[in-house]
Amino acid sequence: MTTSSVPGEAPDPEQRAEAARIEATSPQWVVLWGCGSRRFWGFPLFAAPRGTIVSAADTATLLARMRQAETASAPGPAQSSRPQHL
Repeated sequence: MTTSSVPGEAPDPEQRAEAARIEATSPQWVVLWGCGSRRFWGFPLFAAPRGTIVSAADTATLLARMRQAETASAPGPAQSSRPQHL
């Protein structure tokens, strides 16, 4: 865990920067780092089932879960209306 020693500065600057990089390369998502949960969180901006949120402790898993949610939300005969909590 990396935390800031500067008063008033946000904790975990590396993780927050990584979340911003993922969001910049994944425009269909809002991506955040949860300082309390110690997890990355992804919120889809596309037409996903209501309540779809993905999270992971590492970026590789988060990206995989984001792609999985995108695939599951793609129009098609097998599309489910159930929320996905990955």
